[in-house]
Amino acid sequence: NATLATPTITVGAVTYTTSITLQSSDNYKFVDMNAAGTVTVTVPSYSVVAFANNTQITVDQLGAGQVVFVAGAGVTLYSSGARLKTAAQYSYATLRKRSTGTNDWDVFGDITP
Repeated sequence: NATLATPTITVGAVTYTTSITLQSSDNYKFVDMNAAGTVTVTVPSYSVVAFANNTQITVDQLGAGQVVFVAGAGVTLYSSGARLKTAAQYSYATLRKRSTGTNDWDVFGDITP
């Protein structure tokens, strides 16, 4: 019988005040976007940041500025009704990298078209 190692996931929070492109250090984090005006969160292609399948990143619109999710080159973002913006201040949305395709991500939560 093999002994499996206990997986370690570091969950924390990071705050940004301007538009960002996600990086590997955002993996499994709460990303607080605290801006007065609209900001973007760009999901980079696998060739830029090699996020593992099923990676999840939760984004919070902490400030008044709406958060818009943008697909990097070759990336596809899937959401119901093409909703890719946070709905209001204090809205949360989660990005989850699909297990099919290297550049496919789901976006779900309190989001609007």
